[in-house]
Amino acid sequence: MTMPYRTPILSDPTMPRRRPQRPKTKRLTDRADLSGRAENVLIALDEYMQVHKISPSVRDLVSLCNISSTSVVNYYLDKLEGFGFIERQRNISRGIVITATGLKRLGKPEKKVMVICPHCHESFETVSV
Repeated sequence: MTMPYRTPILSDPTMPRRRPQRPKTKRLTDRADLSGRAENVLIALDEYMQVHKISPSVRDLVSLCNISSTSVVNYYLDKLEGFGFIERQRNISRGIVITATGLKRLGKPEKKVMVICPHCHESFETVSV
């Protein structure tokens, strides 16, 4: 003899279910707010740019930060961009620039420089160390 299936009563069935709202992303100012890996990606970006004078590719960041895949690096780059530490130009290869906020986060002074894209020869003003 089988028992009939009963649906559990979780709440009032006439009330619509709502997802809890996630808090909005905030700009980070405190060093403790940024995860260790995201901090490592920002530091690796800065060190690579100082040595090679160009932005690293996503695959370069995979090897520099010992991260398993390009999608994980892309996740951390999106986080850093959302917090205002970097700017990305997705239509340009190696189009990552550390912003004034990112340089301040790294404890470095900022100065304005003109950068010329090697692919499209478009110039734009950015900050540098």
